[in-house]
Amino acid sequence: MQYLEKALLVAHTLRHLRPIQVWGQLRNRFPRKKPAQSGDAQVSVPVGEWCDGIVKHHAYLGDWTFRFLNEESKVSPEVSWWSQSRGNLWNYNLSYFEWLNQEGTRVSPDEAKLILNQWIEMNPAGSTRAWDPYPVSLRIINWIRFFIENEAVESVHDSLAYHARWLSGRIETHLLGNHYLVNGVALLFAGLYFEGKEAERWLRLGWSIVREELPTEVLDDGGHFERSPMYHSLILEDVLNLLNLAKTYTRRSPQGLESLCSEVAVSMLTWLRQMTYCDGTFPLFNDAANGIAASLADLDAYALRLSLDAQSDEIGKGVRLLKQSGFGRIEAGKAVVFTEVGGPDPSYQPGHAHAGTLGFELMVAGEKVLVDTGTNTYEVSAERARQRSTHSHNTLIVNGKNSSETWSSFRVGRRAVGKCLSYEQDVDAYEQTMVAEHDGYERTGCGGLHRRVWKLSDEVLQVSDSINEMKEGASVEIRFHFSPNTRLRQDEGSWVGSCGALSIRVSQHDDFSYSLESYDYCPEFGRSLNAQCLVARISATSVNVTHTLQWSLN
Repeated sequence: MQYLEKALLVAHTLRHLRPIQVWGQLRNRFPRKKPAQSGDAQVSVPVGEWCDGIVKHHAYLGDWTFRFLNEESKVSPEVSWWSQSRGNLWNYNLSYFEWLNQEGTRVSPDEAKLILNQWIEMNPAGSTRAWDPYPVSLRIINWIRFFIENEAVESVHDSLAYHARWLSGRIETHLLGNHYLVNGVALLFAGLYFEGKEAERWLRLGWSIVREELPTEVLDDGGHFERSPMYHSLILEDVLNLLNLAKTYTRRSPQGLESLCSEVAVSMLTWLRQMTYCDGTFPLFNDAANGIAASLADLDAYALRLSLDAQSDEIGKGVRLLKQSGFGRIEAGKAVVFTEVGGPDPSYQPGHAHAGTLGFELMVAGEKVLVDTGTNTYEVSAERARQRSTHSHNTLIVNGKNSSETWSSFRVGRRAVGKCLSYEQDVDAYEQTMVAEHDGYERTGCGGLHRRVWKLSDEVLQVSDSINEMKEGASVEIRFHFSPNTRLRQDEGSWVGSCGALSIRVSQHDDFSYSLESYDYCPEFGRSLNAQCLVARISATSVNVTHTLQWSLN
């Protein structure tokens, strides 16, 4: 039975793949020929002026010491920089070379020359996973940006051109999604930074990917189709970088690149503005963490430097539905609720999706009260499985099952289809309401549709859940993950506590049993904080219940 279940899980995963992904997976099973060491690429002369990009997080501490993902480590420059003693994601971050363009103590051209030449000598092509297409793409982008903003390290140009040759034969069609798009961005960078016949080939290939992929990946509401605020911000920075590049190399820039990037950037900035808290952070839906992507403020400032008019009025009170990307924003008084009403997407690449449909976050007066538990690892592990599970989101669970079948590190079998059924847009209304449902438990045979109603007023949030068609004795959990600075205790039929300057009270119901459980809140990669989760449990064939959370300022 176990083997049959695994086979079905794989089948439910594979059936969503596109033919180009299947072919890419097969092709990756065979060795690739290494490209020629030399070609005709020569450095191109820009016509326009590049404006400074977004300053990256301070990661290079000097003396070959780096800090990524809240972990500090010293690199031995005389050996391969890819160390098995560190996690893959840490090694990848080192290999991206974003730290060349870091804040604080900047890397000087002389130091960059030493570091880059040492890396090239000790990390020959294909020797480690630093030569996977994604880190190669980011390395191309970050090296070129450093050369444009500072001065070129001419001894690195041959390696940079080799990177572009290597990448052009290893486009990530087996994955698609953000990796595929970044492959195209990198080839556009290389194709414009260099000139010659092979540079023209990189330029054509990069433009063909970006021209097709950007309108596909950026939805009509402006959200990135992988449904992660973090990846949305990363892709938005790529779009702004391309706009910068098009303005710098105007003579050779593909026709339509500048207008496409301008239009997409405005749309993505508008989306991000609606999905950002007053403190500048975003809800941690799906694979998302703080400290990785640029903030809205930095992206807005970059757009302004590029003469892009992307400012807008205040979001204001009421309800907003970002229909295509599957998120909602409900605001009343000093409270804002972000809801996840869509399911895992896109269907052929839901690798960064969690089983968190109908989950939500709540902030009141600048204090995060209810949170998504976040992401702090991509390694295949029990912790990775936990973070992607329905168990780790503020929603309802039937029989301990996930609403979408997340597995391995980036796989999803059967998926919940979520949708918003109705919402109020009257900003003057006493209550702001959103209604949504998903069919995840119906698809996996655990029960019927899960419907949830959020009603938000100045000092009250009501969360109503209903589900039926469950087998007799089915177990149901409704989980509320409170931020680490919130502490609750039971008090006369309810749960009370404080969160910063807020006093909080949560209702409970006689038919349910309640408990406070400890959980790990993961706001950043490599970081976990202890926090409390209030869990309501019941065994029933149907559930129809409303939980009320009230607050007041002390």
